[in-house]
Amino acid sequence: NRSNVEQSLLYFYPGAAGRQRCSESIRKIASNPAGISPDCYTGTWGVSTLPDVDGIERELYLDFDENNNGLIPVPKIYFRVVIDRVTREGIVLIGINNPYLTLEQIQKDYILCQDIGHQLSWLTWYKEDLHEGYSYACSVEDFIEVVKDLPLEDLHTNGILGLDDVTTVEPSTTESSTTTEEPSSTTSTEIPSTTDTTPSSTSVSSTTEEPSSSTASPTTELPTSTVISTTEPPTSTVTSTTKPPTSTVASTTEQPTSTVTSTTEPPTSTVTPTTEPPTSTVTSTTEPSSSTTLEPTSTTSSSTTSQPTLSTEESTSTSPTSTSTSSPPVTTANPIANPCRFSTNGDLKDPAPLLTPQGALSWLLPDESGLYTVEDGSSIDLHCTGALVSPFNRYTALSARCVGDQLYEAEGQLVNIRGFVCQSWPTYAAVRSGQSCAGGTDVVHIGFDVAAGFLSHVELCYDQQEQISRYARYELTPANVAYQKGVAQPGYLRGDFYSGEDVNVLYDQSHQLDAFSTALGLDASQYFDSTKDLYLTRGQLAARLDFVHSSAQRATHFYVNAVPQWRSINIGNWLAVESSLKQFVADEALNVSVHAGSYDISTLPNSQGVQTPLYLNAETKQLPVAKILYRIVIDQESRKGVVLIVVNNPHITLTETLEDYVICEDVGAQIDWLDWDKANLQKGYSYACSVEDFIEVVKDLPTDQLQTTGILGLTDQILDNEVCSFKVNGDLKDPAPLFVVRSELGHARYLEPNQEGVVQLKHGEALEFHCINSFSGPFSGYTFVNSTCWQQQSILAMGSLYQLQDFVCTSWPTYTARRSGRPCNGGTDLLEVGFQLSSSSSDDFLQTYDVCHDELSEVTRYVHHVLYPGSDQYQRSVSRPSFIPGDFYGGKDVNTLYTQVQQNITVSEILGMDASPYFNTTGNVYLARGHLSAKTDFVFGAAQKASFFFVNAAPQWQTFNGGNWERIEDSVRKFVADENITVDCYTGTWGVSTLPDVNGIGRELYLDFDENNNGLIPVPKLYFRVIIDRESRNGIVLLGVNNPHATIEQIEEEYIICQDIGAQLSWVSWTKEDLKKGYSYACTVEDFTAVVKDLPLQDLFVDGVLGV
Repeated sequence: NRSNVEQSLLYFYPGAAGRQRCSESIRKIASNPAGISPDCYTGTWGVSTLPDVDGIERELYLDFDENNNGLIPVPKIYFRVVIDRVTREGIVLIGINNPYLTLEQIQKDYILCQDIGHQLSWLTWYKEDLHEGYSYACSVEDFIEVVKDLPLEDLHTNGILGLDDVTTVEPSTTESSTTTEEPSSTTSTEIPSTTDTTPSSTSVSSTTEEPSSSTASPTTELPTSTVISTTEPPTSTVTSTTKPPTSTVASTTEQPTSTVTSTTEPPTSTVTPTTEPPTSTVTSTTEPSSSTTLEPTSTTSSSTTSQPTLSTEESTSTSPTSTSTSSPPVTTANPIANPCRFSTNGDLKDPAPLLTPQGALSWLLPDESGLYTVEDGSSIDLHCTGALVSPFNRYTALSARCVGDQLYEAEGQLVNIRGFVCQSWPTYAAVRSGQSCAGGTDVVHIGFDVAAGFLSHVELCYDQQEQISRYARYELTPANVAYQKGVAQPGYLRGDFYSGEDVNVLYDQSHQLDAFSTALGLDASQYFDSTKDLYLTRGQLAARLDFVHSSAQRATHFYVNAVPQWRSINIGNWLAVESSLKQFVADEALNVSVHAGSYDISTLPNSQGVQTPLYLNAETKQLPVAKILYRIVIDQESRKGVVLIVVNNPHITLTETLEDYVICEDVGAQIDWLDWDKANLQKGYSYACSVEDFIEVVKDLPTDQLQTTGILGLTDQILDNEVCSFKVNGDLKDPAPLFVVRSELGHARYLEPNQEGVVQLKHGEALEFHCINSFSGPFSGYTFVNSTCWQQQSILAMGSLYQLQDFVCTSWPTYTARRSGRPCNGGTDLLEVGFQLSSSSSDDFLQTYDVCHDELSEVTRYVHHVLYPGSDQYQRSVSRPSFIPGDFYGGKDVNTLYTQVQQNITVSEILGMDASPYFNTTGNVYLARGHLSAKTDFVFGAAQKASFFFVNAAPQWQTFNGGNWERIEDSVRKFVADENITVDCYTGTWGVSTLPDVNGIGRELYLDFDENNNGLIPVPKLYFRVIIDRESRNGIVLLGVNNPHATIEQIEEEYIICQDIGAQLSWVSWTKEDLKKGYSYACTVEDFTAVVKDLPLQDLFVDGVLGV
């Protein structure tokens, strides 16, 4: 603020800086209309203090002499006296040099003179910001009554410099003056005559609450000429008083001291005094009375401007007599409506008075755009808890009547709305009502004590024992969205609460750290990081920006309206709830009641891992850190309601949040007007509940006021026909989780896409996401998430809506191959390959394929998996992992056995010769790890990766692997999609390939041998795939020869084991008789199983041939 003051001075007073002449700067800023040459006296006064270890205030110095006298004191205040050389007008600008003070301390010890700073609009300061330096301004005369260390002889002034002008327009009527006697002086006040041709039905009155050493009876000063109506007074009256004069005013008039007596039709006649009107006694046709006024210093109209009767009113006074005669009625045309309008932002001048409807002690509100409209002839009431600025500086309240053209008549003056300004901000108070409340010791009202009564603002339920407010109650209307912007935030007030405790110290960040460390028995610094907004702040219940008027906003700054809230949450989802709710109320044109409160106490683990409640005052266990903050919102017309809840603990996991902090059924996903980051833990995990659900848990509420007829704000969108859909290719983010659905019996199975590769779910249909290890992003720490389809790619999980791409794993789900304990034909055990979904239940297994494996011979007889119409739309570009042995092959390095160098060595040993002529790397003539269930037979990336077990592979010549066998795999997937069928696939190997040894004798080929020289991991003679349509039970077997070195004669003699019907299969895109690509053929299932028995024959019955 010192910088702001200096910059403002350099603008208003060109070139001012310290005590110097400013002529040169005037030339530099010649365009400045002020054009003045001030003397500036800038100095310091007093010594700042801070409390010592015993709480005793100690003065602050930077050094001490040998006698321990303080040197280089830290000033209490900085000041700048500025006096214009020409006009001798002056001003003093003062700033407090202690950011650790409370507002109470400042007001008690640091305000040296009457503050007039609010009348200086040219100053760009944040006047009452304690951190930037609470600042104020005084007249020079007031200031030097206290501060004497100045050249006083040079500081005489003729007025105050830089005060804002208040534009007033005198009515174009006959002016008259009233001269009154007073004991020590004579004051002459100009009073406008009562000539009025504008229709009106409002009163102009004023009130005050300021004490005076003099007595005044009555409290209303009579105008020079007053028209008293004989009509019946209105039921709503406006108090009218003035700031009492210093002399005694005696009156014999029987006259109410606080009411406006009537409101009648607009006058059509003119009342003109026949003489210069002195202070007079007015005789009314209703109740004659006379009064003697010794000292009127201003004119007050005691009526709300009524149409007089056609009669002559006589007035008698103790001084020269004057007669007021009403003229005959004048016929006028119908008046044209000319309302007065002003905006919340831009048209009011702070500190603005409190605005209420005429005669009603309730807030005057604008429309949702922030525009106030006062009809021509209507009035509003304005209140200051102190006095208004000139020309209304005798009054603490006024009634102002719109007379059109954006002008208001008040106390005989015509002014713009900006002419009504308080001398200081209206003072707000927090008052105990004497009543208790559920969960609290006191009902507390925050508001303004004005002359007309108490203007209530917020109702609180406060618990003195725990020093926490359970809830704050107030109302929101469409007007609240148009709150006044740029209002300076004052410091927080303790009021008559907290037993004298300095609450500001409790909120200090260093104190928070100490309190947490003490409570938890460990260094709590891990929980605090100001750069990430991880510290506790004053979290308002009734939010400052939920109120339109600047003073109403400032009145929220009581500690009883705040609870300890993590700042990241305060400026995160709690702020989002506040702003979204205001906008929703405006958009839907609602009037809602709000109960904003806190519930329970947040915890963190102590040094032993035990969850420990957190308090700002750990010693007394007071000022608890709220567990959740909430807003109960109920529409006053429909009685529908909703509770918006924000978790107040950024240090817990999502699991802990859902288990301990979600206390009612979350309906937040059905509310589309909330602009929150719902599941962001650092911003405050948020959710919404019905009022009924919420108050089943939270009892510290006036439940009799919270009855509802339904849930407020749910989306009107009909979702029953909505569908979630996503493309397997393009819409997933890898490493993607497993997408799991359940059968009616609860068995896990893969989600299936359609033939176009699109997955579709109906609204409300369940979908599980599994990572096996952990999710990243919003579900970090979770291994699986249950969800339901909402719409499109929106998924409802944990009460919040997420997009599909929010579900991402930290790594690909871990797959496993396990023994089932069931036998299979030709094998030692039937293995299951897939994903263990639950660590607590071995039955919760997502099976991808099963394997009949012979662990003795280390050979797989067959692998069974299922192909669907959508299988051909498998996820592309999934990286290939390395093959793994799992819990098989006796721990040997199978990968090494498959290397091309080792193959050559092994086969050379089998043949007793150099086997290099049988291998050609550039021609793909080598043994590869040949998939049985192909990688691309599985749709999703995780399942594809699970195909990389050695038990799902056999040594396959690469020319065949990348030749006809690949054509068979692709053709089967395409055929299944084209025919829209679901098939069981049994893919296996049969026999052992041979090559002639050095003596020309065919030798079986293996990759390894046991200690008895028995061959292990044989090179198969044939690969086959049995395909059976589940619905029709038609089947076919496709076979391929796994030996590019076999001749056609050998093939026909040794490798064709059933009648070939391959010529009848037009859908297989093979080069059927290409020996290098792998001679291939097809058979019926019956023919094939007559030879090959290592299969689940009981499952292979068929009713016909598939695909011919």
